[in-house]
Amino acid sequence: MAALKAHAVEAFVAKPDANIPALLLYGPDAGAVRERSDALAARVSPDRSSAFNYAELTDADLKADPARLMDEAAAIAMFGGGRVVRVRTKGDASAGIFEALLKALGDGTFTAEALIIVEAGELAKTSKLRKAFEGAKRALALPCYADEGRALRTVIVDALAAEGLRAEPDALEALLAGLGVDRGVTRQELEKLILYKGPKGARAPGDDVIERADVKAVFSYTEDDASAALMNAAAGGRVRDVETELGRLAAARIGPGTYMRSAVRHFDRLRLAAAHMAAGDSANGAIKKLRPQVHFKDAPALERQLGTWTTASLDRALADLFQAEAEMRRTGSPENLIAERALFRIAQLAARRTRRSSR
Repeated sequence: MAALKAHAVEAFVAKPDANIPALLLYGPDAGAVRERSDALAARVSPDRSSAFNYAELTDADLKADPARLMDEAAAIAMFGGGRVVRVRTKGDASAGIFEALLKALGDGTFTAEALIIVEAGELAKTSKLRKAFEGAKRALALPCYADEGRALRTVIVDALAAEGLRAEPDALEALLAGLGVDRGVTRQELEKLILYKGPKGARAPGDDVIERADVKAVFSYTEDDASAALMNAAAGGRVRDVETELGRLAAARIGPGTYMRSAVRHFDRLRLAAAHMAAGDSANGAIKKLRPQVHFKDAPALERQLGTWTTASLDRALADLFQAEAEMRRTGSPENLIAERALFRIAQLAARRTRRSSR
């Protein structure tokens, strides 16, 4: 088929074409990629815990067993319902496998029993993976770019309206200035504001209006959640500090699901900053481009981390985090052990890179 125009993606996600069994979601907004993938998957199989209805794969899985993609796509949900095969890939690492799948779908030699959703980062027009989906008969590429202008305004206004809230013009302008680079981060920041205003139906008269003072009170636009110290320790290669911070989080009863989401967000932001540096920005300049804005007190730690990591190594770290999240959902192993091992691996990788760069 072709690639959808960016402005048409939301409409497709709201009402997907059941005759298209393979979708590629790609772009610089990792949060939008995940949110739209979640929505598409939920329409087919709301139960992500069932191995009969839901499968998650990575480049490592496909490299170990190239036939697995078609095997999973051809499998029938044994106990009814739809089936989803969701693949997280980096660049063109598995492009050849997808090319073979799409060719077989197009010429009718293969029938998919599942919806195949492929998630990728930013892909150039010359990307083999992107070209394969854009040129396939029974597939579609969905670009996911950062929310800005009218699109960002719609995300903010709709999220607040769903909770019975509306923002005054100057408060909305403050939100527009601080949000937008990543859909996931935008949602999380808006959730903080909604919590600050209180639950729907329990507010005092007039408390359904968000003023600029409310925005200022809630948003410092920093990594200010309870697991920020853990993220900085892992990204900075401080293995012993990772152990210490994990203990503090456990004592505070903050679960692995919470800090793993923070880890993905932190490394997503590092990856974006590293991409800005690869395009010619200084570390300081790259950090200033991040949204939500990085507080000046947090900038030195991020700058040190950017001296340790590259876009390629950050891709590996994110793949490890995604793999750990998938294991937390589908295995019987304790979630905290899976999450802790992933963070220790990342911290050890950072420590090795720091040692090499200091020689």
